Amino acid sequence: MPTSAMRPVRFAGRLLLALVAVTALVVVFLALIALTDGAGSGLAAWLTTLGSGSALAVWRGWHRAWPARLVPFLPVLVAAALTASVCVPTVSTTRRYPPALPFVTTQHWDLATGSRVAVYHYPPANAGARQPVPLVYVGGGPVRGISVIDHRFLQLLARQGYDV
Repeated sequence: MPTSAMRPVRFAGRLLLALVAVTALVVVFLALIALTDGAGSGLAAWLTTLGSGSALAVWRGWHRAWPARLVPFLPVLVAAALTASVCVPTVSTTRRYPPALPFVTTQHWDLATGSRVAVYHYPPANAGARQPVPLVYVGGGPVRGISVIDHRFLQLLARQGYDV
């Protein structure tokens, strides 16, 4: 192979190696997140991953000239930028409790686990066509609360005679 063709092949090989390094660091980070159960919002996994990646970069650049010593750190910087978003909260971390709504009877239950849940009761709106079996709707969760569409659906069930 002529030397003029070797340059793009070497460049492609180095680029592929850098991509593999970034991917490996991200996979290590995700594995550590799973193993540590996200301790410290993932900061422990992030610092461990970047520490091990930096140690490998120092080892890879040990016998290189000074500016070339920094090249192995590029995949570490790219992986740090990709994984930092997991460690930085993107939404408010203050605890918000479910609201009391004016159009439905609302109770708030404090559980032994420290959680607080809202219990909404929709009595049957139509006394004539009352359904014999009440309905229990479990919605929401730690990420998403009950939505307006859910409340409209529950109101529809109550109009059909269900005790929801």
